[in-house]
This record gives sequence, structure tokens and C-alpha cells, in this order.
Amino acid sequence: CIICTDALPPTSFPPQPPTAHCTHSPQVCTADLDAWIRSSLTTKGPAAIGCPECGNHLTHPDIHRLAAPLTLAAFETAQTRALLSADPNFRWCLSAAACGSGQLHASGRAGPIMTCGACGFKQCVIHERAWHEGLTCREFDERV
Repeated sequence: CIICTDALPPTSFPPQPPTAHCTHSPQVCTADLDAWIRSSLTTKGPAAIGCPECGNHLTHPDIHRLAAPLTLAAFETAQTRALLSADPNFRWCLSAAACGSGQLHASGRAGPIMTCGACGFKQCVIHERAWHEGLTCREFDERV
């Protein structure tokens, strides 16, 4: 394996290259390939994971084929969060309790208070913070 430098049997490597576009034989063992995917997920995000040997983009089916179950679950979660975050009407709960929930809030400035459907936390979608109780957004702006 070119990552761990261990001399491993052929069964320790994927049976085919990581992507359909890779023109090399697999030289990274299955365990290190999973660790590479997990590390890339953390440092680059779900859309930017590439082959550790040549950099070719790993597609969703590639990740499903190569990643261990825990890594795959983390990939699916990160991909879902990225897709939801790309929607301008979607907001994540900002609760200090970190409930991890989010929801659509399409009313924007016309309805700046969002109440989390999971934990009940109230937040201001204009200021991206806890709701400024007793103050309108304009009054809050004047105080800040």
C-alpha cells in the first residue's frame, strides 16, 4: 500500500480502481482508502473527495462501494447537510443545546422569527442569532 507502506495481500485492496476514470491499478489498501475518504470528508466536504492516487473525483456510487459503513453514514449526513444548506430558505437551529435540526423558513424579513420545530428555540433569521426578545429587528440594530 502506498499510504501505509505495508506489504499486503491482494485481498486487502479494492478489486478495481477507485473511479471509472482512474487508469491505474489500486495501490491503496481498503482500510487506508476508507481513512482517506473520511479525512477528505472532514477537510474538503462531500463534493470534493478525490482518488488518493490520481485525484479523480469519487462519485456517490464510488463512495458507496469503497467506504466502510460508518464513513458512508458520515458521507450521507454531510451530503444531506450540504444540500439543505444550499437552499436559501433553509435554516439550521442555532440553539446552544445544538439540537442539530433545521427547517424551511421562506418568510425571510417579513417573518424574522423562526421557532425550531424540534427544540422550540427562537432565533432571528435576519441577524442569525437567538431572537432578541422584546426588540424588533430595527430596535436591535439601533442598539448594536
